[in-house]
Amino acid sequence: MIYKALVKYGYSSFKLEILENSEPNILIEREQYYLDLLNPEYNILKKAGSLLGFRHSEASRELMREAHKDRIVSEETKLKLAESSPKAQSTLVIDNNTGVIVSFTSARKAAEFIGVHPSHIAKSLGKFNFYLGRGFLVHKSDVPHSEIINSKAYIEAKNVGESGFKHSEASKELIRKANLGRSHSLETIQKLSANSANSKAVLVINNETLETIEFPSITSCAKYISVDESYVRSCIKNNKPCKGYTVVKKK
Repeated sequence: MIYKALVKYGYSSFKLEILENSEPNILIEREQYYLDLLNPEYNILKKAGSLLGFRHSEASRELMREAHKDRIVSEETKLKLAESSPKAQSTLVIDNNTGVIVSFTSARKAAEFIGVHPSHIAKSLGKFNFYLGRGFLVHKSDVPHSEIINSKAYIEAKNVGESGFKHSEASKELIRKANLGRSHSLETIQKLSANSANSKAVLVINNETLETIEFPSITSCAKYISVDESYVRSCIKNNKPCKGYTVVKKK
């Protein structure tokens, strides 16, 4: 549209002008302000940062179809696309023995990790909002952990008990690799660790600010500091600083 207008009216009929210098974090907001204020004729899209209202021509659609015909997408690319999708909803897998938390982009990926059929996870999530089995608790990230562990279905499942499943060395290695470099918010760490049967509260003191935070277990403390759990235990045992923190067991 702009190209046709330039050809029809000439470059002298148009000018390029900076309306406002804006900070990046409010750029969309300011763009929307000027779209509403000026209602520019050549702006097809009326919502800043969105393609709402835009439609490809049939010719463009045909070109895109041809471009994607017989195209093979790698598993890595599929995973990245799933993670970036606005509809993507992560699934949390919590190891009931170690308290280790792994986040997956879908229930299917979580099922593959645990080693069960995806339909088992899907049916349980649909009926109870959680899956409990093979030493793991699985639930969607948008369902509060406290809501699940206090539900009647979860309590009954816990009372029934599990079959004594143990991880193979290969599974343990997968868990370790999946958690390398992974971090969770302080709130998530505290909520997910609170249910551990082996948890013992520890206090974490920031050596610079002297701020003290209580964690329900050494596992959750290690995740917060971003170090290995064995390192935290060593620091407590030898009464030495732990990456800028002092960690002590709560009496």
